[in-house]
Amino acid sequence: MAKDFEGKTALVTGGSRGIGRAVAVRLAQGGCAVAISYAGNDAAAQEAKAAVEAAGAPKVHTLKFDVGDAAACAAGIEEVTAKLGGLHVLVNNAGLS
Repeated sequence: MAKDFEGKTALVTGGSRGIGRAVAVRLAQGGCAVAISYAGNDAAAQEAKAAVEAAGAPKVHTLKFDVGDAAACAAGIEEVTAKLGGLHVLVNNAGLS
């Protein structure tokens, strides 16, 4: 598989399950460092982290925050930048209800 995202960092909101998790895995297969944000299910987030690591991500970080809270989003971006060394790709997958 081509390493289309090598040297890049992505944040996938809602990345612990479903489409978000699949996107995070694909980015990892492409060589991307991946941050997975999630709202509540710690076990699902850890399972997603393991899947992304197994897919080849050079770095993986999970962070819990509510995408409906602007201050939490800003803090999340700062955390990802500090932990993974930048941010190149943002996948807005999380939904609001």
